[in-house]
Amino acid sequence: MVAASARYRFAVNPLLDNVLHANTVLHMRPGDYHIRGFRTFLTLKSVVEGQANYRTRHTRYQVDDGSMVIFNHGQEYDSDFEARDRTEALTFFFQPGFIADAARSREETDAALLDDPVRRAQPPLFFERLYPKTGPFAALLDEIRIGISSPGRTASWVEEQFYRLADALLGLHEITRREVERFPACRASTREELYRRLHYARDYIHTCYAEPLTVQEIANVACLSPFHFQRMFKLAFSQTPMNCLQARRLDVARKLLLRTEQDVTSICLNVGFESLGSFSWLFRRKFGLSPRQFRAAARPAVVAAPADCRP
Repeated sequence: MVAASARYRFAVNPLLDNVLHANTVLHMRPGDYHIRGFRTFLTLKSVVEGQANYRTRHTRYQVDDGSMVIFNHGQEYDSDFEARDRTEALTFFFQPGFIADAARSREETDAALLDDPVRRAQPPLFFERLYPKTGPFAALLDEIRIGISSPGRTASWVEEQFYRLADALLGLHEITRREVERFPACRASTREELYRRLHYARDYIHTCYAEPLTVQEIANVACLSPFHFQRMFKLAFSQTPMNCLQARRLDVARKLLLRTEQDVTSICLNVGFESLGSFSWLFRRKFGLSPRQFRAAARPAVVAAPADCRP
């Protein structure tokens, strides 16, 4: 651990008791980890392989290699990593004030920053939801993962990555704010609250897809009446909650067909379908092939892929 200034410190894989004493990156290897009631700094959770499950008072989140979740300072959560999932995770904790200072440097004029370079700023309030891990953000996380394992890693390199990540987070926040502005409500405060609640519901669907969910149950997560929830979900995401659930189940089934040796019937039941016939029909309608045909067609590509590639 190094002290970059009087205010901010930076650490890679410190002891658990020291996690909240610096801007910290944790590179977690596969194993069983179960944490309850952890009150966090602002944190970004991502997964390289496998999956990690989180629960807050609002909803549940399943983070996989294509997603990430952000929790604000003070959020309390439970987390579960199962050894059988072989989860490799990359988690970042940000000291209070670090992201706020980064936001101030983007929002205020050069003159204001010159006059008072150390004035405390209000931190942005991120929308706690699952975000897709794609594009430049995914590339940055992968670069950091590789770099922290390098024998040539230096303290100054670690510090620089946190500044880069802060800028990327604020860019993501600006994109999200523009999404909120397009949400179907008149008042800005109503749009923000509706955005939060509907994403709590959609993340619940993403995480709990294998359970026998109902519109009523998902609406309860959003703290909305079923009728209001059904209508606003369709307006916001251009699909009904049950269409979203069906799409999620089919996507997980597709990944299981590619990445595992589970038989088609087991996959059907494991992703939440009750009928093999309806599962096969829906799968063919979405992907153009039956589950067995899809797996057979994909196998040559999987066998021929380089050793360092994932299907």
